[in-house]
Amino acid sequence: MRAPVNSTYVRKANRQKVLKQVYQQPGISRQDLAEEIGLTPPAISGIVKSWVSQMVIVEEGQGASGGGRRPVCLALRGDAAWALGAEISRKQIRFSVVNLNRKILEQYEWDLDMTDPEEGVANLATKVNELLEEERFANQLILGLGVATAGLYDVNSQCIRRSINLGAAWDQLDLMKLLQKYISLPIRIENNSNACALAEFFLIQEEKISELVWIHLGEGISAGLIQDGRWVRGRSNYSGEIGHITLHSKGRLCNCGNAGCIEAYWGWNGIKKSLEEAGYFENSAEAEKFTMKEWLDLVAQEDPLAVNIAREMGKDIGKIVAQVVNVLNPTRVFLGGPLRGTLEYYLDDLCRVVKEEAFPDIGKETKVTFSILAKYAGSLGACSLILQEALQEPQSEIFALLEGDDHHEI
Repeated sequence: MRAPVNSTYVRKANRQKVLKQVYQQPGISRQDLAEEIGLTPPAISGIVKSWVSQMVIVEEGQGASGGGRRPVCLALRGDAAWALGAEISRKQIRFSVVNLNRKILEQYEWDLDMTDPEEGVANLATKVNELLEEERFANQLILGLGVATAGLYDVNSQCIRRSINLGAAWDQLDLMKLLQKYISLPIRIENNSNACALAEFFLIQEEKISELVWIHLGEGISAGLIQDGRWVRGRSNYSGEIGHITLHSKGRLCNCGNAGCIEAYWGWNGIKKSLEEAGYFENSAEAEKFTMKEWLDLVAQEDPLAVNIAREMGKDIGKIVAQVVNVLNPTRVFLGGPLRGTLEYYLDDLCRVVKEEAFPDIGKETKVTFSILAKYAGSLGACSLILQEALQEPQSEIFALLEGDDHHEI
């Protein structure tokens, strides 16, 4: 006997499909919506009418005529809802606000010491709550706060199992519980590299790419993997830890406990170690105070030592990218994160290594480029967590917020 159809779920799912299609194809007509989604024109008209009445979808001009009346173009009204996103790193929070039309509205960098999670999250919450009290947020629908964090984040338990770069105090931390203690918004959490990959896939979409790898270069090195439009998480949700691929079997000791990991050389502490070994710092205290901005300025100024280190980094990252290409065969590999500027002038060298070391037939098919998302990729990915759920999960609390009190029967 066939299970009964849940009419409420079907209604919500159809309403959400319309939103998602308009999000992906701004300017689409009702007729094209019906063809893309597979619903009847009257059903589409009813759904669109309800979203228009809620001022979530707007009519924007007319499209080209196919012989009859010119179709009305549809788009999402960006200010119908906003999403917030924060990326947590050891000494800083990057924060973004994105509207429903994927327009970036505001971005901030807050210097917050996050080594103590309780104190750090409390300070982050103070910043967020102060922002929400400002006039422009007062009557604005906020769908939720996405959080991108370094470390092994378990999506099932909502705990950080281990975070080498945030410190031991974050190990086994129930981050969701801690955030909910201070912030009264729907919250979604993801590993920072996965969040960055989602931002590239969901927010940008300059071309339709169903397989991509997003490599994060920052305090640590990791990758977010998307295959057929979905994250590749692995058995324990910890895929993408490419920073711990061995570069030199008897090399530098890595914070993970192994020797020779690429992160030990080209994560942020690894770069400072290379400068220290070359005699750039007078003492360890000077090395500790040295910032990523100062390093990127050295590279941009073509300081001879910085140039040599950057070139070596490019070659070694190229070797790791070649291994990733061989294993995953992605359409695109994006390089991003706060240290991507190290390789700004040496991408050709990196790509040359990829072509030399990847399996020839595979290496030729993969394009390696910089992400245009720059240093806010993580916080934009965190915003994407919220927007994606609003447009893809019909039973979620975030979609329910977007629907509001509207319960039109379609």
